[in-house]
Amino acid sequence: AVAEAAQESDWMFRALAATASDAVLICDLVGTIEYASRAVTEFGYPPAELTGKRLADIVHPEDRPAGIRAAITGLRAAAGTARFAGRVRGADGSWRYVESTISRYGAAGEPARLLITSRDVSDRVALRRQLTQLTFHDGLTGLPNRAYVEDRVKDLTRESGGADRPGGQDRDPQLLAGAILVDFDGYTAVNDLVG
Repeated sequence: AVAEAAQESDWMFRALAATASDAVLICDLVGTIEYASRAVTEFGYPPAELTGKRLADIVHPEDRPAGIRAAITGLRAAAGTARFAGRVRGADGSWRYVESTISRYGAAGEPARLLITSRDVSDRVALRRQLTQLTFHDGLTGLPNRAYVEDRVKDLTRESGGADRPGGQDRDPQLLAGAILVDFDGYTAVNDLVG
């Protein structure tokens, strides 16, 4: 009866994972993928191609330490999940940005495994970068604009212990910052005419 209940539960899980829009992976404790849902086709992989691969082979090298920490947290949490945001390699070799949740998976008496659900957020990351570029750079030349300079001056002032501390208390003498703003006479007319 227990074996039948476990099989039915596993079947129901796989049916649910197959219809989810997020990619679902089940991995062993060393990060070898044992199951991949059909949603991994969004990353260019047929599910069978990912089975047997290691997560380390598809997670960006710079993001692996954060992924390992999230996996350990997900395994330790009794009923909770851990979050991971990073880059994974698509089948075409491109790096995709994902947001993932990682949790412990397995019935009592079975070895612990990782349940990972991932969503591709590359479009959102690209849009955020584009918005930042437009906010802080001139559209024609691509050079930093006044908003960029003002933002950097605020950062430098904070780091040097300037405006945020009354009288510059506790200021580190090695961290002094300065900025020079240059104004060109008649430049506004040129800018209004030709951008």
